[in-house]
Amino acid sequence: MRLLQNNETHETTPAISKDLVMLAAEDRHRMTRLYEEVQTRLEEMALITRRTLNLRPGVSEVKFTPVFAPEQSDFASVEIVATLEGSGYYDYLEGACFLG
Repeated sequence: MRLLQNNETHETTPAISKDLVMLAAEDRHRMTRLYEEVQTRLEEMALITRRTLNLRPGVSEVKFTPVFAPEQSDFASVEIVATLEGSGYYDYLEGACFLG
């Protein structure tokens, strides 16, 4: 794996690149803060979803997997948490949680 500098580019763009482009220190710091904020928000969404659907505490995985709704040509809901009881989803157009 070879590190690229900020101004260096690939001649061709592969589907998955193993080359890393290092961020400037300011951008790296901001990305770290954003990552932490997103992770915290997703954990909060999973907690609300579990509580709303009365899912028992236990083994679970926090997710954010949009579900495509062909009839709306958009992402209407998102899988938020996966448990042994099933997956908890949030439909943001309806403002409702459901078990899938």
